[in-house]
Amino acid sequence: MKAFVDMLDEVNAEADAAPGFVWRWEEAYEETGDDNFDAEMVLVNVSVWDSYESLQAYVYSNLHREVFQRRREWFTFMKENHFAMWWIPTGTTPTVEESLAKLNELRENGPGPSVFSVRQRFAPTGEEIPWKS
Repeated sequence: MKAFVDMLDEVNAEADAAPGFVWRWEEAYEETGDDNFDAEMVLVNVSVWDSYESLQAYVYSNLHREVFQRRREWFTFMKENHFAMWWIPTGTTPTVEESLAKLNELRENGPGPSVFSVRQRFAPTGEEIPWKS
């Protein structure tokens, strides 16, 4: 885990400078007061991007790609959804509580226009976006 933690500042700096990056949550997880997740066992990452394409370009490039490819060294495989996307109004940022609620909504109801996954995305207007493998 030390190798992962040692890369975090550089990975976050790359995100902050990436085209399309808008915002990321930078506070300690314990500050949320949410008892639904064990703060010592869960890494919370909330970010806002101007488009899925911008997010995808960042995730699969440079240092983040290296970290992503090595994720099994540090994290346990999760069978349930652990990543959720949804549209927000320009100029707003989600709270961690809202983000966890969206993740739970995805887990309980599956993808839809209000919250979705990488493989089953929806446009801001509600239409499903066909998956391109």
